[in-house]
Amino acid sequence: MRDMQLKRGIAKWLIRASLSALFLSSGVVSAAIIEDERALEAALEDGFYSLAERSIRELLTRDVSSIEVERLQLLLSHALYGQQKYKEIKAISTDYMPDERFMYWLACAHRGLAAYDEALKVLDGDQSKGLWADKRLLLKSDLLYQLGRLSEAEGVCLRYEQTFADQPNRDQNQYQLASIFRDQQRYREAEELLNTLILRKEGTYTERAELARAELYLRWEERTDQAIAVLKAMVNREQSDWHTRLQAVQLLSDHLAQQGALDEATRLIEGSLPWVDDRLSRVSLKRKLASLYSLLEQYDIALNWIESAQAEATQVDTSLALQLEKSKLLLAMKSHKEAAFSFQVVLDIADDPALLAAAYFGRAESLWHIDQYHEAAKLYDLARTHYTQPKEQSMAMLKTADAFYRAEKYLEAETAYALFIEQYPKHEELVLAYYQLGLTQASIGRRDRAMETMARIQELFPKTSFAQQAALRIADVLMAEHRWPEALAVYRDLQENASDNETLVVSYMQQALLLYRLGSYEESAELFSSIAEEFPDSSYAQQASYMHAFSLYLLGEVDQSLLLAEAFVEEYATSASAADVLFWLAEQANNVGDYERSEQLFMQIFEQHPEHVLAEHALYRAGRAAFAQSKYTTAIEMYSAWITQFSDQPRLVYVRFSQGDVFSELGEYARAILAYEEVIENYPQHMLSDAALGRIGDCQFALASEQPERYTEAKNAYLTLKDRMSASPELRLESLYKLGRCEEKMGFATEAFVQYMQGVYHYINAGLLPTEANTTWLSRAAFSAAKIQENLGNRAEAISVYDRLLALDIPASAEAARRRQLLMHASEHEVSESE
Repeated sequence: MRDMQLKRGIAKWLIRASLSALFLSSGVVSAAIIEDERALEAALEDGFYSLAERSIRELLTRDVSSIEVERLQLLLSHALYGQQKYKEIKAISTDYMPDERFMYWLACAHRGLAAYDEALKVLDGDQSKGLWADKRLLLKSDLLYQLGRLSEAEGVCLRYEQTFADQPNRDQNQYQLASIFRDQQRYREAEELLNTLILRKEGTYTERAELARAELYLRWEERTDQAIAVLKAMVNREQSDWHTRLQAVQLLSDHLAQQGALDEATRLIEGSLPWVDDRLSRVSLKRKLASLYSLLEQYDIALNWIESAQAEATQVDTSLALQLEKSKLLLAMKSHKEAAFSFQVVLDIADDPALLAAAYFGRAESLWHIDQYHEAAKLYDLARTHYTQPKEQSMAMLKTADAFYRAEKYLEAETAYALFIEQYPKHEELVLAYYQLGLTQASIGRRDRAMETMARIQELFPKTSFAQQAALRIADVLMAEHRWPEALAVYRDLQENASDNETLVVSYMQQALLLYRLGSYEESAELFSSIAEEFPDSSYAQQASYMHAFSLYLLGEVDQSLLLAEAFVEEYATSASAADVLFWLAEQANNVGDYERSEQLFMQIFEQHPEHVLAEHALYRAGRAAFAQSKYTTAIEMYSAWITQFSDQPRLVYVRFSQGDVFSELGEYARAILAYEEVIENYPQHMLSDAALGRIGDCQFALASEQPERYTEAKNAYLTLKDRMSASPELRLESLYKLGRCEEKMGFATEAFVQYMQGVYHYINAGLLPTEANTTWLSRAAFSAAKIQENLGNRAEAISVYDRLLALDIPASAEAARRRQLLMHASEHEVSESE
């Protein structure tokens, strides 16, 4: 017996060797034809399916008999099955029905396409007779097993035992029967059959049975340790066929992964790669490694294994699947731009609807994370059209609506949410769709519809958190429409019926803010205080604390308000809100003239909260406070620091202007002029541009005390400012007075008088308000004009000027009356002397 097996083994080896030589010598499948039937069968047995197919098709082109054609078509069916060309098998088999052999291959083709019911239809009825009856019975039992019809599958296996007990495929049947027993949890019967197969040491199912028994023990809790020991031994058994060892690796690694021993599973698979002598199997193992490392969140290693698998993959379908997995890994790694590109690679090549759906969805997710919501919405919708399962379709539709909402395409979002609600009225996310629809309608401005939608949520989902959120959104709409009492009523109702602390504190907070806005500071102070004391861990506690202080301030309880604010910034020194409160404290100090305290607090913001939005404003205000204390050097240092760090901020114009003021106070008029000129040059339309021009005139006037020619420069600046369309009436009044002063300094008394009086008339004609600044410039202009006339001996003209001031009833009117009286006495005295 053993001699005969040895001879057969040698013959088979020789055939394989000759075929391998033929295959390898051609580099690719050569045009050489295998004409011997035994050689063709050996080629099929060795897996040279493509070579066998080409040989058979070449033979079919020759002049052969119908019997030979039928024989070749059977062999071709086998070759096609090995290459998973199932549709081509169906075309052949249908032509030769009802030949049982072709029925067998047709059923195999359906099984390859996972169409098990169709395969069973082909093998309907008793299959225990006719050609290839044993094969057909084995196939039928497998199909029933795949469909979960275990009792029927068992019956077919038992029929095989009765009919073909002496056939070589009996081991396969018993192996199948053991699998059925295992799935029926008849573990002892399954074990008995597998032990029988294992003891047949010359059988083809010996090692497969050993693997199956290990798998059985994995399910059999009391035998798990035994299963692991067996599988480890099989993995390390180098004399075994690598296919068997690989199956052991797969079983053991799956078990380890299920138990959470992911590191051990990865080490097991990595250790097996060197001896796995098959490209497809290595690709499969590398994909598994990528999946395990992904579960471990070691995405960079997972990506390396996917790319390694891609390098070995030769099948287009496999390559596309790997590219999809790579894309998902990039998405998990938050490499969103790279992921979007990677998903696009799949979209450019794939035609399978499932792959396209996953790639559309994945690219949409990637674009979502880089804020390209509009394009993401379109891709989510494309994914929906390619998905076949309602669950996936509904998910994609909801994501489409969400993306449109994020893209602020509210009309499209409204349509999508409404369609989702219509098509999936029982969906678990229905309440979310309603809620988002309400937000969308509010964003469009359809406030009545928004309130109707939110009310619908309260009606349909009263026990959910969304019902309370809907109430809050209704209140938001009422607030937007200034329907304060109704909004307040909603918040108070929420306060009474809140099911959780978060909703309760929100209702308190919104009430307090609304009352604060309405000027009900006593009520708002009480609510803010309650929030801070009763919900100290709430996200609203900090805001409530300082809003309590603000409410007390507006109630006139200034000292208590300041104490609360100072306590807040001490307790929450590192929070962003601390900067806001510090700024408020600094402003209060500034308002009461405590510039030293104001400077200190503004600088505290800049130093302790340098990233806060108020930091640059605080540094500027600190410089202003220093200026108010005449700490000019300190102010300059602060402005210089501001320019170094915030030169791109809009406040630069104010800083430059303030620099000019400081230089002026320091007597550094040339540097001041440079600062003011920068304001004029870089911000010609800014309101400070006119003021800067006036300041330049002032600096030139100051310099003229030593350089008289500067009076002309000052005069030109004031003339330009006076004639500017943008200059305010107040600035024109100031400019006219200063023009007169320049003319007077230059010795042109008449011209000076004209400018002074133009200032007086401008005040009257422009209807200027009697502010301190306006009346100051008016008084100076009038007194200067009167003095010129008095110096010229024109007392009557001087008295007329004073009469103008008396008629205006301003603070300087009393001084004008006194001077007028003196002139009148002087005139009367001269008259009496002349008489």
